[in-house]
Amino acid sequence: MSAELPVAGDPGTERLADSTIRYWNIRSMIGGGLFLAACAGVLLIFRAEWMLFWVPWVVAPVVVLSVVLDVLVLNRVQFRNYSFTVTPEFVYVAQGRLFRRSATIPTAQILNVETVQGPLLASMGLVTVRFTCLLAVDGVGPLPPDRAERIRRAVLDRRADSEVVG
Repeated sequence: MSAELPVAGDPGTERLADSTIRYWNIRSMIGGGLFLAACAGVLLIFRAEWMLFWVPWVVAPVVVLSVVLDVLVLNRVQFRNYSFTVTPEFVYVAQGRLFRRSATIPTAQILNVETVQGPLLASMGLVTVRFTCLLAVDGVGPLPPDRAERIRRAVLDRRADSEVVG
């Protein structure tokens, strides 16, 4: 029995783990901290007079504000707008709010599935799943959504038909 192919842009049937927000927040804070540390290192090495104003009074507050915005707003919005569906026939991923992106990969085109887990993910009991396909993704467009949907379905249906015949 084949699963119904979602319409491009529709949410998937599954969501990310709740601890994903915590992981993204920690990653944002580490990134901001490393950037500030690099700025401080440059300041200490070069000791240029103009840096004594710009780094502590302009660059640092902008980095701190961007990390705060990431932690309080952007990571939560990203989490709420990320979903996926995995069936024996396809993998579907939908993400984004302002710029909506969805991708459907027929499982027949997936060459490898790997799980990736760095130290931070491991400490939180999470992994990332990556799908490897033969070629890079290419696109056609811009097109109206109904026309793009007809093209997407035609390509995927034809792929399924060729597997039955071949």
